[in-house]
Formats: sequence, structure tokens, C-alpha cells
Amino acid sequence: MSVFQKYSKLLSQKDFSRVFESKKLKRYDVFTIFYRQNSLGYPRIGLAVSKKNVATAVCRNKIKRIVRESFRHSTIMANDYVVVVSYKIKYHNKKEFRSRLDYAWLKFEN
Repeated sequence: MSVFQKYSKLLSQKDFSRVFESKKLKRYDVFTIFYRQNSLGYPRIGLAVSKKNVATAVCRNKIKRIVRESFRHSTIMANDYVVVVSYKIKYHNKKEFRSRLDYAWLKFEN
């Protein structure tokens, strides 16, 4: 079992801004994935789960863990990705959300 490494994360505001400015996105009912090609040779991910859309910290952290785990198990292209979660997440359970994420990552496979 591999660990989610720090180099796999978008950490700076500058990195997030670059991805959002690229205006490439795939929209799903519960989340939107913004993406931008990078030259690093490996994919990186950033997460945007706002208090406005998910009220409690426990739920926000649970969503982040699910997204990271799904991302870690996928074999996707070397892009920078930002997953923005919608307020509609409260109407889906953990299994549904994970299966939708796994399906979404298939669109980005090599």
C-alpha cells in the first residue's frame, strides 16, 4: 500500500490559480474537475471543499480522504487536477461518491 505523497499535492495558491485559469474542466453532478497539463511527469491534485457546501469539518475531511484515495488508485495522465465539490454531495453516500470519482478518473487515463 503506497502512501499519498506530498509531491502529489497542489500546495500553493499559485498552482491552484494556474489550474483554474486554464479553464479546462469536466463537470459531474456532485463535483467538477479542473485540469491543466504539467511537465513534471506525474499527476498532482488539489481539493476545494468549502464550508458553504459541506458544513462540518468531519464531513469535509471524509470527502478529502475519499478523493485522495480514489486519485491514488487511478492511473491518470500527468496533469494538475483540482476537484471542487458541489453542495449536492450531501445527497450522496460514500460509495456512490467514490464510484463516481473512479468513473471520472477513467476519462483522464493514458
